[in-house]
Amino acid sequence: MLGKWLSENPMKRKKNADLMDYIYLRFDGMQETVNKAARSYKYNIKSKYNFHRIKKNPIFAVGIKKMEDENNKFKNTGNVGT
Repeated sequence: MLGKWLSENPMKRKKNADLMDYIYLRFDGMQETVNKAARSYKYNIKSKYNFHRIKKNPIFAVGIKKMEDENNKFKNTGNVGT
């Protein structure tokens, strides 16, 4: 698949309609793609774990609860921002 695309697009670029210009594409190898996905997964797991740890702390829990209440208030009224 990559060989066919490269033969059709030797400059390795594609027209972007929104930008009205060309963007240059880079194809990662399988191992590089797997490594990026693994790093992203580890980061998400750590973030989730730390958020729950902070949420259990009584000092931060009050602030987080306020933020959640504010977000829910705007979701229910349809207003965006203050």
